[in-house]
Amino acid sequence: MKGRLACVSEGELLERVRLALAGAEGMSPETCLDALEAAHVMIRRLEGARMHAARELAARTGEELLGRQGVVDPHELSRTARERWRARAKSVTAAEISALTGLGRGAARQLVAVAVSPASTRVPVRDALRAGVATWTQVEHFWRLAGQLPHEDAGDVARSLFATTDTLTREGHADDGSGTPGVAVERLDPDGALNDGPWGAKQFVQALHREVTRARSADPEAEARARAARHRARTAYAIVDDDGTGQVVITGDAVGTTACADRLYLLAKKAHAAGDERTEAQLRSDIARALLLHGTLPLPGLAAASTRTSSVPDDPDRGNRSRPAGTRHTGRHRHAGADHLRDAQLRAAGLGPVAVRDLHPRRPPRCWPHRHRRGWGSRGGPDPPPAPRGPRGMRRMTTTRRPPITVAVQHAIRVTTRA
Repeated sequence: MKGRLACVSEGELLERVRLALAGAEGMSPETCLDALEAAHVMIRRLEGARMHAARELAARTGEELLGRQGVVDPHELSRTARERWRARAKSVTAAEISALTGLGRGAARQLVAVAVSPASTRVPVRDALRAGVATWTQVEHFWRLAGQLPHEDAGDVARSLFATTDTLTREGHADDGSGTPGVAVERLDPDGALNDGPWGAKQFVQALHREVTRARSADPEAEARARAARHRARTAYAIVDDDGTGQVVITGDAVGTTACADRLYLLAKKAHAAGDERTEAQLRSDIARALLLHGTLPLPGLAAASTRTSSVPDDPDRGNRSRPAGTRHTGRHRHAGADHLRDAQLRAAGLGPVAVRDLHPRRPPRCWPHRHRRGWGSRGGPDPPPAPRGPRGMRRMTTTRRPPITVAVQHAIRVTTRA
């Protein structure tokens, strides 16, 4: 079943929207509906014309690049040179379209990619645009999900979503209700015939994900390789905005990401319940950045490979390695240090009382001055030596490292902060 305006000429469509183009007032409801439907179909056809023009521009650009290399047929080039020529032609075409229309470079590249795709993908898309079945936004969504599939699978997905009556007629399938092979069930009417009406937004997204998943599951080994490649491509990077804010993006597997997000939510919720004035969203940001900035990972061989010299002890209960001879720890102080370390680890794991003030990004780390070490200036012992001074005469406080915190940061976590 064809759409009501699928076979209407461009001149008749323009006549239907003439009053709307002129800005006429007092239009009847029927005239408004006709103008809206005609404008929808006209816009879709113009988008199809833009795609065709982009394909022709890419072809002329490729011919120009071949002429500069002194060849006529791209098959005269080597495989590497042919791939480089194709990529260069698409890039130049996208740059021309972007400069001419103001489209972003990404949108222009996507337009060119769909325009120069194989006929099994391009023809159903063109037919759907001409009949008003799909919008260009839906075509872009399709390409983002199916563009990386093999050409045959991408063509099958495109046919199931975008095939029209004209597409089936050219393939030799009579639209008599006897069957429409390879077409999404959402495109069929109650009698089983193809319906050329426009896609619903929600239905299209559901059908697209279903068809792409079906195409990927056809080759489990290829899908496993693709998943492994995506996992190997995990990374972490920062985005700094001009307004003084920034984002930290971490990609990885979904299990680790879910665990990280749950931990942040738990810590923020406990901190807010303990009386912190910040919102839970702000606490999630502050806690995540505090863990990344001050947390440590027990990497193997890191201590042996480190060349930094410092008298700072590794743990609060291990004492000062550079203390003078004749001094020793007492059992009571050693147990107190162990209790402090255990409490800090419990707080970091979200299992004990949450000291949110320790997670504030502007608060300096805790420090243990020289006079707090057992054996120095206590029970009649010698007074501690003066603390070393910094480059500007400021006293430098000896600090301890925070307890090791194992932080599993994977998948996609975005943390926004003030720079």
